Amino acid sequence: RTTAMLLALLIGSLLFANFINVARVPNEIADWFASINATPIMVVVVCIAVYILLGCILESISMMLLTVPIFYPIAQALGYDLIWFSLIVLMSLEMSATTPPFGLLLYIMMGMVRGTTLFEVASYAIPFLFCDLILIIILVLAPGIALYLPSLM
Repeated sequence: RTTAMLLALLIGSLLFANFINVARVPNEIADWFASINATPIMVVVVCIAVYILLGCILESISMMLLTVPIFYPIAQALGYDLIWFSLIVLMSLEMSATTPPFGLLLYIMMGMVRGTTLFEVASYAIPFLFCDLILIIILVLAPGIALYLPSLM
């Protein structure tokens, strides 16, 4: 039952992602980013906010397929280290999978624990969302933490 529920969610998300792609929404977002005169930190904050908002309606793979071609050229043009930016994207994706109403992790937990509601599961997930947000803020403010081990290679 849980597997069928997850498969139905993934199929629906992929169909929705294809619809968004056909409607050229990623191109419009890229044009919007190019038109605003924002500071580099504002671009990262907008990127994180986009992932969290998209997590309410899409699953992670669909979000990556839609947004990575948009955000990575922008990050590269701003001079960000792409390893650091990838970590920020992955942390944002992980956080977005826990956001209601369509966070995939919430539905997995509902399927595992019989008799729970989405509201109950979402309320128990809030502390984890705050911890993820604090971690993302630390990584944005101190990128050296994320780049220490890769710099040793």
